[in-house]
Amino acid sequence: MVARLTAGTVFAGEYRVERTLFEGDDRGVYEVEQQSTGKRLALKVLSPGLLADEPARARFVDEARVNGRVKTEHVLDVRAAGIDGATGYPWVASELLEGDNLDQAIARATTLPLKDWDELLSQTLHGLAAVHH
Repeated sequence: MVARLTAGTVFAGEYRVERTLFEGDDRGVYEVEQQSTGKRLALKVLSPGLLADEPARARFVDEARVNGRVKTEHVLDVRAAGIDGATGYPWVASELLEGDNLDQAIARATTLPLKDWDELLSQTLHGLAAVHH
């Protein structure tokens, strides 16, 4: 079960939900406006069904910490992370991706020219290298 945040909801006292970007079994991702700055960001929220799953919570928090330390154009920049006081949901705010994400790029991969595959794989490997450095 995903935390379904609807447009207009203010989450963690700071992020006003504009629209849903993705809802999966383990998380929801939303386009939000940071109230204090007016910046558009992506907000990832752990599914309420995983709140009691300590390994899932730990992975979510670890991902935020690791990505928060990575400085490369190939990994989204984490802006803030925390636990919402009202719901107890862990969350991560990051820069908002413009264009296709990796899943979308792969889904249309049957129509990608070889040079685009080369660029896609190069960027992916640069991001992985930065995370694991």
